[in-house]
Amino acid sequence: MKSFRTFLTLVTLVGLVLTGCRDEAVTTFTGSYTYKTGGQLKVLPTVLTGDSVDAVAACSALSGYGLANLWVPLTPESGEMTMVYTNEAKDSVILTFTALMGDLCTLTGTLSGDTLTLSGKDTKSMQITDGNGSLGGGFVTVSGEGKLYDELLILNLSYEGAFTSTATGRSTEMTIVESRVQCVAQTLSPHLIPLSSYYKTGGQVRLMPTVLTDSLVNAVDACSAICGFDMKDLWLALKPEAGALNIVGTDGDGETLTLSFNALLGDVCTLGATAYGENLVLTGNNTKSMQVTDGDQTLGGGIVTVSGSGKRTDGLLLLDLDYQGTFTSTVTGRPIEMTILESKVQCNAKRKEK
Repeated sequence: MKSFRTFLTLVTLVGLVLTGCRDEAVTTFTGSYTYKTGGQLKVLPTVLTGDSVDAVAACSALSGYGLANLWVPLTPESGEMTMVYTNEAKDSVILTFTALMGDLCTLTGTLSGDTLTLSGKDTKSMQITDGNGSLGGGFVTVSGEGKLYDELLILNLSYEGAFTSTATGRSTEMTIVESRVQCVAQTLSPHLIPLSSYYKTGGQVRLMPTVLTDSLVNAVDACSAICGFDMKDLWLALKPEAGALNIVGTDGDGETLTLSFNALLGDVCTLGATAYGENLVLTGNNTKSMQVTDGDQTLGGGIVTVSGSGKRTDGLLLLDLDYQGTFTSTVTGRPIEMTILESKVQCNAKRKEK
């Protein structure tokens, strides 16, 4: 069994042999890429952005949504991205995004070594979703920064502005308070060495309505009797997720890693990790979107914190994951915030054949 360090070193050496001598890393930015963008936005109705905490809490109680902590997922976007220089110094670029089933967008940026910084002056269209359909959208200002890892570009984006949402049941202007958006792009170079693994994630989470997590046992039992669910042992299945996984090193020795997950029918997500020989440990500041299901339909979802560990053996990566946090669920028939008490989540990844 080989370590992550050995694995990444071999991939790099083979890539160098097949591609031959190349220009400096900065020149590899330009060209054509396939890309996917996804993430989440924390929003608040524009009419409440200047109001007191009490006013927001009151509106939250009436609407059934925790408006002070309302995260909504972006509708994933994928397509082709082209990057070209705009000056002789080759430190200024234009990025043109052509979405497969969406809009055309142009962003400008500057290059410094292996880092790309967006100008923050450009706008693009976006949409939010509940996992089943669009819940509104509009135009936002985009800023952010990215880094090139051989043929893989990872952009961490920030969306700012307001848009129209129907998430609360009516058309409401929502202001973006915070954003977690990523764009993962892979070059279309004919000499590309496959870096991807196929992955699939699934499992279950045990949860309880957040309003009951600090309640007395008798109160929990009473609510269980009323709703017909045992709130102390309520397990829901995660909606399975599958797609491509890229593993890249973020420093010279390959011990610090970035795992980039590109879901076939969902979001994109990058998780930080540290490799110790054959073993891998996720860092504690990772977040990702998730959804729960009863097997027939989506019953809610949200943003969770992800930790865990894994091991690589014979080309197979096995990850045991731990999900923590809260999300919005409709399992009881109405939107309600649920807290995850326990999780049993696994992710298996097998490297693509050349």
